[in-house]
Amino acid sequence: MTDKPEETKYQDDPDLAALLEGYHKAAVPREKFAAGISLFDLADAKGYKEQSAMMLDELEKNAYTDEQRNIILIKRGENLLRQSRFEEAVVYLEKAIVNLSGNPGSLDLFHAYRNLAWIYFRQGYLERARSFTDGAGLVLEMRAGKTDRETASARASLYHILGLIDSTVGEHDRAIGYYDKEIGLLEELGEESRTGSVYNNLSGIYKARGMFARALEYQLKSFNMAERSGELLSMAISCNNLGEIYYALGRYQPAREFYDRYLVINKKINNLVGDAFGHAGLGRICQSAGDHQQAEKEFTKALKVAGEVKGRGKEASILAEMAELYLAWGQPEKAAPCLDKAIQISLEIERFNTHRHQVLNAKIIISRALAQGADRALLAKARDLLADVLSRTMIVEDEEAVSAIELEIDAWHNLAKTDHHLGDTARARENIAKAIEKIDSITGQLEPELKESFLARKEIDEIYELKKQLDNG
Repeated sequence: MTDKPEETKYQDDPDLAALLEGYHKAAVPREKFAAGISLFDLADAKGYKEQSAMMLDELEKNAYTDEQRNIILIKRGENLLRQSRFEEAVVYLEKAIVNLSGNPGSLDLFHAYRNLAWIYFRQGYLERARSFTDGAGLVLEMRAGKTDRETASARASLYHILGLIDSTVGEHDRAIGYYDKEIGLLEELGEESRTGSVYNNLSGIYKARGMFARALEYQLKSFNMAERSGELLSMAISCNNLGEIYYALGRYQPAREFYDRYLVINKKINNLVGDAFGHAGLGRICQSAGDHQQAEKEFTKALKVAGEVKGRGKEASILAEMAELYLAWGQPEKAAPCLDKAIQISLEIERFNTHRHQVLNAKIIISRALAQGADRALLAKARDLLADVLSRTMIVEDEEAVSAIELEIDAWHNLAKTDHHLGDTARARENIAKAIEKIDSITGQLEPELKESFLARKEIDEIYELKKQLDNG
């Protein structure tokens, strides 16, 4: 680059240093531009946000075709997207789409659509995200029959975002189908290193299904691949997901270590949205340890960050976490406003399938009922809510740390608790047995050490305590 401060030479990274050298040696303008874009892509993926932006500044000054200027618009959008600066990214990407509208088969147009889909997915606007995947799909339809690497790579990246969206709405089998297609294409291209993010997402699906051992296996595989490649964003995402899995397994110390590492990496790469996930994770750990005040502080930090980056889906998730905290803390009067706000946000972003909110609402009603001397009308209302949500397939949004099977266990437990307070012991026994059946489906797949820590979780222990009470009449 024209000005080459020491930190932009990437002396500690041989791959980036080689690309930088190739950029400076390139004499033909088109080759120099291509070399600069390759340098940007790798540097941006590895977390060198400022240096990446500087690279784009220089490329923009020397761009001499509309094609190059549009590529820079898209790359600026990618750079801002990785920093969670979503609104700024949208401006560049939408401008690129307008410029490229006359070339419907352009892969640059595809990438603009795909990046906008990613932004709206991260913000929780799933239908809007899907509309942009439709645009990306139309570009690939215009390229039907083409067998070049770039088209195949684009198709793989479309399968990735489609898998994410379907997984978020509980369409796990269809999501796995997309991921299988993505892995097949990447293997054909000899780009197995890119499969790390796919294993990451498959891990999330297995976690949602209560297959924690397989989720851990896939997530560790993804983490190791990211660590070898040095892609800090991928490492960060894996750290968060490993924190969630270890938390679900009752392994709170490794969970804390991965969340702490996640926050360190986020700071290095300016991954602001990641801080919302990281602090929320620490909040859950503090809550499990009974440190409600510190948990409240962590959740408050998480909520503030989610608001700053306009991560609406994550805001709703954190508010639900805070409602759970206040219930555990014995403060249902604080839990209710948090849940109300979470529901409001979900409606605003057109997420109407809020099973967790229904379970939370029932738990708040149960708390109020017990505070009023086991009010039978309130208990009956809670029982009806829980029976309704359990009559359908449980779905949990992507931003939620709790898995679908954990939510189902919680719902059966609270339904049994409600029946117990209503004096219907037989039904309470049936429902607590269903909760334990789900627990057994998880523990049956775990090694002894993980099984022990999972069963030691306070939430699980309470279920067995209720079973003892019911068995003893």
